[in-house]
Amino acid sequence: MQAHVNLAAGFIFTIYEADTEAKLIEQFEELGLPYDEIHEIQFSQSWPEMVQMLTHMGRLS
Repeated sequence: MQAHVNLAAGFIFTIYEADTEAKLIEQFEELGLPYDEIHEIQFSQSWPEMVQMLTHMGRLS
């Protein structure tokens, strides 16, 4: 799990790993964790990987 928090705005963004969305919701309910939305992450990149991708796409020179 990784959490990103802005207490002043009341915003918490967390990254969880689970086999399925249903299993994730089950885990949240067992722990009493509230959630507003669940989104699947398609991929993640480091900053150097993002720069390389954008350069390859012609968005950066």
